[in-house]
Amino acid sequence: HSQSCQARKGAASACSRPASRDRLTVDFRAWQDWLCATVKETGVSITRADNKIWLTLLMAAVSGILHWYHITTLFENNSHFSHLSALEREMVFRTEMGLYYSYFKTIIEAPSFSEGLLMIMNDNITEYPLVINTLKRFNLYPEVGHFLRGAFFGMGLHYRMHKSC
Repeated sequence: HSQSCQARKGAASACSRPASRDRLTVDFRAWQDWLCATVKETGVSITRADNKIWLTLLMAAVSGILHWYHITTLFENNSHFSHLSALEREMVFRTEMGLYYSYFKTIIEAPSFSEGLLMIMNDNITEYPLVINTLKRFNLYPEVGHFLRGAFFGMGLHYRMHKSC
């Protein structure tokens, strides 16, 4: 076999393939053995992994809080938001932020949540001559859903607290 390989041009790499396959098989078996040994010692590795996960979550929380502080400081330094009147604060909101705030204000100032929801579903202010459903037009369903989820969670927590007392 080796004489026919050497006789052909470029056959050296073709002849070395079976040897490299055997080496890969041996490496794969060694990796499998290592993996089996590691799985048998999962008690130690799971504890170490849990510590790393908690450390990562703590670092993420701290960096999130620092980022929030940085952004609020930038916004305050840019607009002096805390020293503005209510009307001036509303005027600071631009583009989508102002649009979302106006819908939030409509819902909050309505006599009930359902009436506020109906007011933004039959909105004639945003596109004046037309009456539009802003929930559908601007896809406000996720925002309203988050608001409802938070309200129901708060009511459930309030109910559980009074139920236990």
